[in-house]
Amino acid sequence: MDSEDFERTTEVNVDDIVKTIPIVCSWCGKIYHIKKWSIEPGKPTGISHGMCPICAKKQKDELDKFLEEKDILEKE
Repeated sequence: MDSEDFERTTEVNVDDIVKTIPIVCSWCGKIYHIKKWSIEPGKPTGISHGMCPICAKKQKDELDKFLEEKDILEKE
C-alpha cells in the first residue's frame, strides 16, 4: 500500500455519519470489540465477525498440539 492509497482510505465524506459496529467472535459468540465506521446516511448496518483473542489462543494451542502429534506420527 503506497501513501496515495492510505490518503484515499482515510478520507471521510462529511455527509457520512459515524456508527459503532460490534465485532462478534465467530467461535464463542461474544462481542469482543466495538469499531467506529463511517457510513452513508440511510445505509443499513449490522455486526461484523472475527475471532476474539481468547479463542485465537485456544485455536493456536490446538493447532500446535495437532502439528506436534502429526510430526511424531510421520517420524515413526
